[in-house]
Amino acid sequence: MKKIVCLILGVFLSLSAMSAEDSMTKTFLDNFFCMESYELDSHHYSDFDFYCARNTIDVSDTFFTKAIVFRIKDNTIEPLAYFLDNRIFNKNKLLFEGIIKSQKFYGWKIKFTDKNKSFSTTFFTNDSKNVTEGPIFMWKNNEFARYVIDTSDY
Repeated sequence: MKKIVCLILGVFLSLSAMSAEDSMTKTFLDNFFCMESYELDSHHYSDFDFYCARNTIDVSDTFFTKAIVFRIKDNTIEPLAYFLDNRIFNKNKLLFEGIIKSQKFYGWKIKFTDKNKSFSTTFFTNDSKNVTEGPIFMWKNNEFARYVIDTSDY
């Protein structure tokens, strides 16, 4: 009987913790997106899970102008990357600013790759009529950093 009570209590506490974590995440994202709607996707690299929340600016739900990549570590939300209009930041600094003269920024697309712990971006302008391959970001030293190909060897 004690085992059953302990099992039920354990399940209840787990669900309460998950519920509290979900509530904390929802509050954080509601504040980040200023109560506007957003999509939340979960992702996995070989050594940790993380999430990407993004607003949607079209019917297809593929383009966004504002997003946050984060993980939950020790019951704390740890932001890893931010997309704010045409700029991308990690938790410490500006990583990329996309400006194309004579074109109006429209939105981003993002693709996460587990194999090399990276994400690639695509930059859209002029109501998505123009597309530019955006930068790639690699997980390095516990943060995302812009990946730059060293062309000096070619």
